[in-house]
Amino acid sequence: GRDKIGQYDFKSPLAQEARKYKSAEEFVEFNTPKVYRGQSLGEKGIPKEGLSTTLDFNQANKYANARGLGGQKETYYVNPGAKKISLEDVPNSVRGLEEGSDFAGKAAIWARKQGYDILDMSKGNEAEMRILTDKAFITKAESKSQLTDFFKKIKNNG
Repeated sequence: GRDKIGQYDFKSPLAQEARKYKSAEEFVEFNTPKVYRGQSLGEKGIPKEGLSTTLDFNQANKYANARGLGGQKETYYVNPGAKKISLEDVPNSVRGLEEGSDFAGKAAIWARKQGYDILDMSKGNEAEMRILTDKAFITKAESKSQLTDFFKKIKNNG
């Protein structure tokens, strides 16, 4: 099991997971927080209501295929330090806001204004993670470096 994004502590499930691996490389390979997106070629930026991504690789494939020949699947590496709020924690009053096409859209706009980087809607059918800011992403190298450091700390601290 992978920790929820951003929760790295020595008693966490991720720390327990780290103890099962012999090498940092192996641990990093299986525990890098990633999200996927099926999109059209050349899509850039984060829309007003957030960038829809998913924890489910197959879901992203479905969206990429629906876009025809220009469809592609992107993998994004999630910043463990990104500020995240789950859809269940968004106040119900957000439903009454003017801005936004539906509850998820309104929640995304509201959450970004509150300083959140990710709206976690992963409990839904599509395992969606709505990306709100560029701070939600790091490079593959940064992700590997952070997890490698974490692995070493866990191994050194029993």
